[in-house]
Amino acid sequence: MVSEIHIEGVGIMRHLNDWQLARLNRVRRNKFAETAAAYGLGMSVYQFKSLSPEDRAKCVAAFNRLLAPPPYLLKNVARIPTG
Repeated sequence: MVSEIHIEGVGIMRHLNDWQLARLNRVRRNKFAETAAAYGLGMSVYQFKSLSPEDRAKCVAAFNRLLAPPPYLLKNVARIPTG
């Protein structure tokens, strides 16, 4: 299990603590991803928004990767056909 991810030029993304998780419960759904990524980096939302759009996208992708289940749990998941 990955516990932290280093993002070049930005910082280290870590799992959220209990206080941060409780604070996320009060965030609007459309701002959840960037707020969670900011907290994971130890930044305020204001500091996170000052990053370039490319860096913000990298941070959100790293946060999603950090919370993703391990691949061995996804091996037996049924695939839903698309198209």
